[in-house]
Amino acid sequence: MNKVNGSSYIGSSVNLDQRLRGYFSFSFITRSLAKGKSLIYSAILKHGYSNFQLEILEYCDPENAISREQYYMDLLKPVACVIILTLPQVQDLEVLIRKKAG
Repeated sequence: MNKVNGSSYIGSSVNLDQRLRGYFSFSFITRSLAKGKSLIYSAILKHGYSNFQLEILEYCDPENAISREQYYMDLLKPVACVIILTLPQVQDLEVLIRKKAG
């Protein structure tokens, strides 16, 4: 959650280590933004790490990650993309960036 403006982000990953290393790597964020738009990465660079709160909403099996991500997106109506972790952490899934409707 963005503490500055209250925006929430929902996402999923089956590789927490890789995902967190990405979030805390300025060079990774910069390279990712060069490839395309990312609301979460842009917000982290704009507001700084100390203005974000990471919350793990649920642990689930890898095959349920996307459906559980959708459940939380429907429930919480985020601006874009927090993290649902899946165990075992086999491979990384791209964070699905979705803008809050209307």
